[in-house]
Amino acid sequence: MHAEALLVLGREHGIALLPPMAKFFLGWTRWHSGDWDGEREMGQGLELVHKNSQRYPLPLFGTLLAEVDAELGWIEAGLAWPSS
Repeated sequence: MHAEALLVLGREHGIALLPPMAKFFLGWTRWHSGDWDGEREMGQGLELVHKNSQRYPLPLFGTLLAEVDAELGWIEAGLAWPSS
């Protein structure tokens, strides 16, 4: 899986942006494979990206997470991003 490779590359080469992105994409993949816990993993990845001041992935990640939240009926959660 490409997200797992992204995680390995980030750790091996010390690229701080890659592990949070990989966590998000692993969650997104899990969600679309029918594992509803993927939504939580997506949120964790998004929080890590935001916490590390990595701004450019936020619009895409926020949109993908909002779509998942909307499918779950969690409209307020989907509207919470971007939080800042």
